[in-house]
Amino acid sequence: DYFILNFLQGISYSKEFDESTIEVSLFHESNDYTMNRSTTYKTNLVDPFGVENNNAVVTQSANSYDIKSSLESFFGKASYNYDTKYYADVTVRRDGSSRFKTNKWGTFYSGGFGWIASKESFMDNADIIKFLKLKTSYGITGDQAGASAYSGYDLYGVSNLNDNPSFSFETKGNPDLTWETSKMFQVGAEITLGSFLDAELDYYTKKTEDLFFDRRVGPSLGYALIRVNDGDLKNSGFEFNLEGHIINTNDFTLDVIVNGEIIKNELTRMPIDPATGEAKILDIDGVYGRSEGHSLYDFYMRDFVGVDAEDGTSMWKMLYDDLDGSGDYTDGEEVKSLLEYQNENPGAKILETTTKKYSNATQAYVGKSAIPDVRGAFRIEASYKGFELSTQFLYQFGGYAVDYGYRNLMDNGIPGSNLWHTDVRDRWQKPGDVTSVPRLSSESDANVNSTSTRFLTSTDMISFNNLRIGYNFSERVTGKLGLQKLSIFFTGDNLWLYSKRDGFNPMTSETGSSNTYRYAPLTTYSGGVRLSF
Repeated sequence: DYFILNFLQGISYSKEFDESTIEVSLFHESNDYTMNRSTTYKTNLVDPFGVENNNAVVTQSANSYDIKSSLESFFGKASYNYDTKYYADVTVRRDGSSRFKTNKWGTFYSGGFGWIASKESFMDNADIIKFLKLKTSYGITGDQAGASAYSGYDLYGVSNLNDNPSFSFETKGNPDLTWETSKMFQVGAEITLGSFLDAELDYYTKKTEDLFFDRRVGPSLGYALIRVNDGDLKNSGFEFNLEGHIINTNDFTLDVIVNGEIIKNELTRMPIDPATGEAKILDIDGVYGRSEGHSLYDFYMRDFVGVDAEDGTSMWKMLYDDLDGSGDYTDGEEVKSLLEYQNENPGAKILETTTKKYSNATQAYVGKSAIPDVRGAFRIEASYKGFELSTQFLYQFGGYAVDYGYRNLMDNGIPGSNLWHTDVRDRWQKPGDVTSVPRLSSESDANVNSTSTRFLTSTDMISFNNLRIGYNFSERVTGKLGLQKLSIFFTGDNLWLYSKRDGFNPMTSETGSSNTYRYAPLTTYSGGVRLSF
């Protein structure tokens, strides 16, 4: 069960004088959140179709608990405009969260300015510019979402010891944990050119400090992880929305709308490594490497380089430090993690070769990211007399993902133990075969589908996700029927998806990674009639 109680009180004041307008508002808000969870697991049913607890005679386990948190906020806003040309606003807020033990309160603020330049006298002769607004803002915001309800507190579990309660330590809290803060600057413009183009352009930078981070500590402390505030992250991006009015006559209109974003994500400061007291060089999170100067979603993995044409086994890139100066690889010279090795051995002579031993292959940045270069949507809207047409497409280009579903379908296990993708037909079968699909042999190639660049898949995608066709009957027809309006329509959703591989849908995950058997949204069709009397 969930119970959320929210109270908001406020007072506002506004006044107009001469060519100015001023508004001031003050608010207080309190939010209480409670989640109650109760579970019971019982077996040995009397009636195999009964769902009541008493229908099962053996209780395996029972559990219930509450999770509570609260947020208290005081905030105010002041806005001012002069002659409907110059706009300014300031917001200040003070928030206190129960999720933090010692540093509960944070102060955050923002300010913005807008200027409708097209109303200035010097724009009178710029006939093509019908509207021009310039705007900018800066603010500091706080985030508590990365902290659980009790992140600041030590948690203990209660269990049964000879029919008496016993207590055991479960989670280490951090009493110094506090708000994650973001400093954001934005600048943009809104413009209308003649009757053929409306555009909105925005650029922003967002620097997040005191990131919520699970720091690994020595096991001798009795716990493995503690959540701390550490590290800095910078996001910057360019967003655009363009509306082109291609045709606009009494009978026929045609508009094309394109929007999108180009984003960059970069770690500007790594968290402290308690073992050294210095910033961490690298933190590997699954297939991603986290290090200063890289994004949160840059792939750090082994590089698959193909199949040996003589025996059909997989090969990976291996970097090695030529310690003996022979120019060739000697056992023990392999570099397991490039970034860490270069940091520890700045003068190392790194050479490159291939290996068939997966554990000897080098993990390194492969120059690809899950973040696309650009993503967005475009729409086409048209009307002709009573007919209406609208479409919406989604797109993204430039990113990559690990296609886990495809990886599982390219396993080399015993026939019948798993389905295979049709690409398995291209596997190596005899000496001299040149292919990128290894032989089917779990004995000689046990790591054939281990994580590597072999399964990095482009997330370039275009999706036709909505179509609407309608017809509005004329007043002559509706009048005869005694109606004010009459229209019929047909819609379709998720009609078509183009991606690198059939069944691979980059939209199922924020980072584009396709987990096993995560299918594309269902295609649906609908139609109807709308009447107004």
